[in-house]
Amino acid sequence: MPDPVPEFHPSTPSQPIAWPVSTAQLRDSTLNPDDFSPIRGRFTPTGLDLEDPRCATVLELSRSAADLLDERARLIDEIRSSTTTAVTRTTPVGPTVPQTAAVPPATPPAQPTQPTQPTQPTPMSTQPQLTQPQPQPTAEYAAPSPQAFPDPPQPLGLHPFGPQLLGFQPQTPTAFSQSPTNGRTAATVPRRSRASAVQVLLLVLGVGLIGLAVSVFAFLTYPLFGNAARTICIAVTGFIGLAVSAAIGGKTRVTAEGVAWASFFALVTASVLASKLGPIPRLHLRDPVTGLMLLMVAGIAMALHLATAKRTTPTRAYSLAASLLTPMGLAMIGSTGLLGRTGQSLTVITLMTGVLITAYLLPASRLPDAERLLMTLESSFILMVIGLGDFANPNHVRYAAATSLAAYAAPMIIATLMWTRAAGSQATQPMPDPRSPQRVRTTIADANRWILTIITAIMGVGMMGLSMTNDYRPLPPDVPAALFGVAALIVGAMWMRRRPALRSWPALWPGLTTLLAPMLLVSWNERWARDQIVYSTSPYGMTPTSPGHPFPVREILLFVIALAVLIAGALLGWQAPIIAGTATLILHVIVLLWSWIVMFSLAFWWVWLAVGGIILIIVAARYERSLGAARTLVTRISQLR
Repeated sequence: MPDPVPEFHPSTPSQPIAWPVSTAQLRDSTLNPDDFSPIRGRFTPTGLDLEDPRCATVLELSRSAADLLDERARLIDEIRSSTTTAVTRTTPVGPTVPQTAAVPPATPPAQPTQPTQPTQPTPMSTQPQLTQPQPQPTAEYAAPSPQAFPDPPQPLGLHPFGPQLLGFQPQTPTAFSQSPTNGRTAATVPRRSRASAVQVLLLVLGVGLIGLAVSVFAFLTYPLFGNAARTICIAVTGFIGLAVSAAIGGKTRVTAEGVAWASFFALVTASVLASKLGPIPRLHLRDPVTGLMLLMVAGIAMALHLATAKRTTPTRAYSLAASLLTPMGLAMIGSTGLLGRTGQSLTVITLMTGVLITAYLLPASRLPDAERLLMTLESSFILMVIGLGDFANPNHVRYAAATSLAAYAAPMIIATLMWTRAAGSQATQPMPDPRSPQRVRTTIADANRWILTIITAIMGVGMMGLSMTNDYRPLPPDVPAALFGVAALIVGAMWMRRRPALRSWPALWPGLTTLLAPMLLVSWNERWARDQIVYSTSPYGMTPTSPGHPFPVREILLFVIALAVLIAGALLGWQAPIIAGTATLILHVIVLLWSWIVMFSLAFWWVWLAVGGIILIIVAARYERSLGAARTLVTRISQLR
């Protein structure tokens, strides 16, 4: 007889602790951690203060517990799925039971007992109960009906854990729950064929050698064959390789993958060589011709992908090659010399932005995750090259500021949309199994967001560096950082809105830093340079040598932005904007008044001594009250979100 299951009791009778029914409740930050009801305010219905710093520890412990329970359920499922031989199980209930020998007791009973009636398993039961089987006059084995395995009852009241949380699944008639007769073994579970590491290594080396051979044939055999002959030979070799990979893909997938990649390399080489045929170089159409050839190869790859998609193990090289060649072909088509440098930049930026939007909007059923990652990476990299190239060479492009800003804004807007959409999905979605396809899709989606964010950050830092080193500045150095800061603030505000337990510093510090710090540093630099020009040093102090001052646009704009951040933080009750806005205002005002402070101190330095003495006297007279007010202010600021 199994051991009795211990019962869990709440810590106090007046304020019981509710137990979750699934791991999703443990990870859901929109639910109260004590009774799992929706968050309505600062205090839960049972009186728990959510702004207490210890609540963050409670949430972390809840997520850790959910991860451990999911890992437990995953290990149980893995153990079950790894079984490949027949498993003889004694079913506790059911109208038909296979004839098996009774399990002898560990010690002989003192007196015979009556056979006990089978009982239904409870949700906390993890092992089947062994009871005396009742023989049935059946000629052959019959599988138990679904009614013989009723679903376990749902947890009632303050049950510690539900069936989903414990990884418990109701028993259903499967191939493993049937005991075959006549000593025959059950059907084994088919395993997925995995490629050997040695096989993959040999294929990679083979593809590399084929690519090297194609390159040598393409660039060292020109005196023997000429442009047309060698291009045709390489293209025919590539088409033959694709036909072979499509023919053997249903039997040996890994070999088909290697042959397909070698064939695509040959076709790409032939596309590059085709742009040198005939009058194409004289007409300045090499890039458009190469781009059209690459798009043709991508179309062939997509056709092969659609033709072999219904196989048990489809060849992924077709769809991956199509995703890799499409942005490259579009970029080369847009780089035609007929449009001029400004037209080339605008055309390529428009095409790559279209690729990013397509990769963002298409669902997973239409565009797989790995292909989406390739398209995002390649198109954003091309945008970075175009943006930094136009920004570094403003003399070659008439509207360098517009083209570089467009190339900078396109991936930043897509990244902002991705981070905003992820704020709601990750707040309530449970953590999937690390080996499951859902976890892989989540990881690739995170990679897409981070790729666009990193590309945007690199472009912003590059533009700031170029604007500070070049004589001609298409944009001021703090404009790219300010745009990035605004986007980061939007993302942080959306995450705080959808995650009530998230505080302001983790969510808003990237946006506040990139918005205020570069503008403040540039303002200091310009103020210092202006003071060097406007004022000169004389024996009687600093005297103005240049009449008039330029209109301080940046100083006024920074003052307005810092004041707006401070007011917004005070209205919303967020700690990070209040502190960042206050610090920026104080530093900015000091820098603006520094030249006047220096001039005043040179003539009336003794005034500062009097001001310091007066402040000390006031603090000494109201020491206790001032100390209490300071402590109250610090406490109130620390209690803000």
